Order: sequence, then C-alpha cells, then structure tokens
Amino acid sequence: MDTEEQTRHGEETLPTVGTKPYPTVHTVDTNRGIVTGPPYHRYQPWYKVSPERRRRRSWLSSRGYQAIAEELRQQIESGALPRESQLPTEVELQKKFGSSRNTIRDAVKLLVLQRLLETRGREGTFVTKAHVPFVTRLSTDPKTGLGGGGEEGATYPNIVREQGREAGAGTPEVTVLRCPPKIAARLQIEEGTRVVKRHQHRLIDNTLWSLQTSFYPLEWVHKGAEGLLEPEDINEGAVEHLAETIHLRQVGYRDLISARLPDEKEQELFNLTHNHTVIEVYRTSFAEDMTPIRVTITVFPSDRNQIVYDAGTVPERWEDPVQS
Repeated sequence: MDTEEQTRHGEETLPTVGTKPYPTVHTVDTNRGIVTGPPYHRYQPWYKVSPERRRRRSWLSSRGYQAIAEELRQQIESGALPRESQLPTEVELQKKFGSSRNTIRDAVKLLVLQRLLETRGREGTFVTKAHVPFVTRLSTDPKTGLGGGGEEGATYPNIVREQGREAGAGTPEVTVLRCPPKIAARLQIEEGTRVVKRHQHRLIDNTLWSLQTSFYPLEWVHKGAEGLLEPEDINEGAVEHLAETIHLRQVGYRDLISARLPDEKEQELFNLTHNHTVIEVYRTSFAEDMTPIRVTITVFPSDRNQIVYDAGTVPERWEDPVQS
C-alpha cells in the first residue's frame, strides 16, 4: 500500500493484516510534510487490546504517575488493597498499568509522602495501618465531674480503659515562660506574665493519639500548687491538685473547637495522610468566682479521633465510633 493511499487529505488510513487493521508507527501529514504521532511500536497492536483497556491506557498516559497514584489510593480506601497488605512489585504494576518503571516509582513515592504506603527495607512496600477511632467525651462526666478532653493524671488512663483500650503517656515536659498573647487573653492576665507550660504526648494501644499542652499562671505555684512544676504525672489530676493545695475548685469550662491542617511536625509525629486534618480544642477552666484556672490545648488527629458531647440524660455506655 503506497503513502498516497494511507494518507488522504492529511488523515491516516490504516493498513490491514488480513481483516484486522493496525496503526502505523507514525502518521504522515502530507499537508505539512512532517511525521507525527506516538511510537505505537512500544505497545501491543491495538486490535489485540480491548476498547476499555485502550481508553484506560490513554487516560493513564495523559496524566502519568498522578493517575496511577490516584487509582491505587482509591483501591486502598475501598479495601481492594487491604490495610497492611503488601503492594504488588514494580514489574507487576508496570504490566497492570502499561507504564514505565520510573512512572510506577513516582506514583509509589507520592503515596509514601501521603502516608498511604510505607517501605520496609528489603521486605517491600506495604499499605499503612488503619486506626480504630477512639471516642472522646468532651462534656462533663456526671460521675467524676471531669471532661475527657483535658485531664492530666490517672483520669486519662481510666477513661481509655473504659473503652477496652490501652492507655499510655509520655513524660510531661515542663517549662516556665512568658505567656503567649492568645493564652494571656484566655487566662485574663497581661501578656508576658510568667506561666507554667506542661506538654505531654498521649498514647492509645502504643500509638501516639493526641498532644496536650496546658498553661497555668505561675502565681498558682507561688501559692502552693508546686506539683505543677514537677516533670511527672500529677496522679490525682491537675484539677484535684489545684483544689487540694490552693482551694481553686473548677466549676466549669469552655471548649473552643476548630479544625486545621497539621503542621510539618504534627504530620510527622502522627504519620498523617495528606487528606487528614487535626481537631484542636482550647479548654479554659473556671473557678467559682469565674477566675480562669488554666488553658489546655489538645490536638486530636482526625484519622483516629472522634468527639462526642452529652446533654441531659443519656445512656451510660460509650458511643460507638462512626466507621468511615
């Protein structure tokens, strides 16, 4: 078949093998006198590939590694690629997607950055573990008079054990510093007034679950609440410690709840995927005369935490987490 028959009016006419047409390696554009078109010789003749497969290959080639990463992400979220399962090898993924090794590697790297995959040395690449959500009751417990979102000491492990989980906590980091403006406004003290800052990592089932930072006026220490300066857990809880030592009894608290993107440190600490936020709870506690006692900031990553409030008379059992 000559060139003139193959290219009429600048359009390609496919030669045939028997009754099966197949594409030429290049398209000859006689109007412009140039050779154009993709190198079809890299792939199977199109008549051997199903129409659906041809459309999929075209879509993948147009978007590259991002399209492959998105398809793998959807498989992870749907359960087609189970959590903690091993990802197919590069060769297997190349065959599946009809893509080069570099394209597959770029797709995998993107999912590793998004915390959906993790590499384990010579073992290979695996889908990351999914967390079973923990439900925190921020409203006051009628039995203890405490809220679950900002307590330090023995109260936290007890709350976790009630849901059949194992609690843990890091050693509190205690510093004395000048009060930041947003904390000073809530404690109703002047900016720069010295405060005690207590920061702690909280764990559930040996996994970091939340970060808690509390601020107390240094004045409370001068009056006798010296336990606030100790770099260890306050066994009876900070609320009870203040009541026993300086007679500052908590009668209520106000929670301000917001959601935001995690910063780099939080994303690394919690090993968060790209599409998860953190829930940030600012709790300001008040004494009987409405004096602010403390401000506690708790950071809950949204992939493993859910929050519930109770109002009025409700069943005593804990609320089951919502499964996404």
